[in-house]
Amino acid sequence: MMPDTRKQSRRDTLWVRIERIRVMEAVVMRQPGWDKYETALLIEAYRKIKADRSKKGSIVAALSSSLRKRASFEIDDTFRNENGINMRLGELPDVQYQW
Repeated sequence: MMPDTRKQSRRDTLWVRIERIRVMEAVVMRQPGWDKYETALLIEAYRKIKADRSKKGSIVAALSSSLRKRASFEIDDTFRNENGINMRLGELPDVQYQW
């Protein structure tokens, strides 16, 4: 039989894990998904960056600004910010498409 301190420790650990999951779910659910228009703009930015890597910063900044202005609801500092745009660009495959 386990001592009470081990049971309490396991119980505490379980609650910590549950709380982490709740926090992660809140973060994931906080930002709306990308719509077709936003995705098209992201792909366009990706193509521009592939053509001239030196302009990446200005392209990402312009896209972020455009998407943030387009929002029809109250946004926070993280909504479609430059870090998020860079993350999404990193998710795109490095594949040559025929346009």
